[in-house]
Amino acid sequence: MNAFSAVLIVSAMTMLASSSALTYPQSSLLIPGQSLPDGEARWSPNLQYRMEMWNGDLFLEQWSSDLKNPNGSYIMTVWSICSLGKGVGGDLTLNPDGTLELRDANQTVLWTHSCNVNGTADAPYFAMVTDGGDLVEYKGNGTDVVWTSADVSTQNPIAGSVAKFQYGDCTLSK
Repeated sequence: MNAFSAVLIVSAMTMLASSSALTYPQSSLLIPGQSLPDGEARWSPNLQYRMEMWNGDLFLEQWSSDLKNPNGSYIMTVWSICSLGKGVGGDLTLNPDGTLELRDANQTVLWTHSCNVNGTADAPYFAMVTDGGDLVEYKGNGTDVVWTSADVSTQNPIAGSVAKFQYGDCTLSK
């Protein structure tokens, strides 16, 4: 799965999600200390973001439902999607402090994700996907693509260069 298809698939699935997160089954919550099995999705305890593990890729989806159509219905707006390593595999654990850790079979932490879920985006949606270690940033309608390495934005990213990325209140690091 490449970065573009990952964003399109996750975005499409998210847009199909119910606009009322509060009706999500209690059994679908990820509790602190619990791992996320591959091929399954869980809501965070505060129901602010959903986590999915697909073939070893961890996707985090965050959105805001406070936008409304003229007819009063809610718009499900994705503003952050993170894939924590293409084909990395491992167990996702939600820590009591709210951070997420992806660990390998030896329990070595591969990625850590922390985010203030009250943050906002400066575009209709914002997405982050790591593709072979590189980070791809999508803004607006998805056609504005910015490659970002660990220290400077570049149009020629080097695989494996991303060690930490921050956007607003979110930090993705390894």
